[in-house]
Amino acid sequence: MLFTDLSSDRIVKALTKAGFKVIRQGKHIGISDGQKFIVNSPS
Repeated sequence: MLFTDLSSDRIVKALTKAGFKVIRQGKHIGISDGQKFIVNSPS
């Protein structure tokens, strides 16, 4: 799934509210809920 029109901050905020935790934050942002791992690459 691509989030082309959403900012990285908005994605992180929404997924954090959904129970995900930010694992890494740098050039790429890694977010996990313990089972799934999502990587957001800001453009």
